[in-house]
Amino acid sequence: MVIVLIVYRLFLCQYKKVQELWESIMRKVYELLSLRQVDKNLKQLQQLKGFNPNEGWISHIRTALSLPTAQLAKLMGIKQPSALAMEKREQDKTITLETLEKAANAMGCDLVYAFVPKSSLEDFVEKKRNMIVDQVMQKTHLTMSLENQGLNRHDLKDQKDLLLEDLKSRSIKHVWRSL
Repeated sequence: MVIVLIVYRLFLCQYKKVQELWESIMRKVYELLSLRQVDKNLKQLQQLKGFNPNEGWISHIRTALSLPTAQLAKLMGIKQPSALAMEKREQDKTITLETLEKAANAMGCDLVYAFVPKSSLEDFVEKKRNMIVDQVMQKTHLTMSLENQGLNRHDLKDQKDLLLEDLKSRSIKHVWRSL
């Protein structure tokens, strides 16, 4: 009976370790899939990147609609000088999202507010990982060189690859904790 209990406890212990490992792997997979899904959705916005009318969106759409500022003001329930000031605030980048949304609605548009990554979020995370590893490698190499234990280029590359693999094996949150 004692042997059965010992075997059972060992089994439970191993089962918990396997379960924890599985949960850890699934969290990492979920992180990566989530990141890639956001990247995929944002990729559609990439083509809009760079197209920002100099006069601002309110003026740009209003002009395309041949809509005088007095009429836009009336549609928004404000005075014409406020409509002109609104366009100026947009150019100065001091306008609120709420005001932009009201102007968009008044002109039959939707306000779309988004962050468009310069490359992809996954690339951004990878660059941050490399930056962290480079900083660690630089400090370590300097210390080791001062102690006459510096590594050659091949060993440095191997060490960097090992550190990158270690960082990749961890949650993406670990990247931000390392900054």
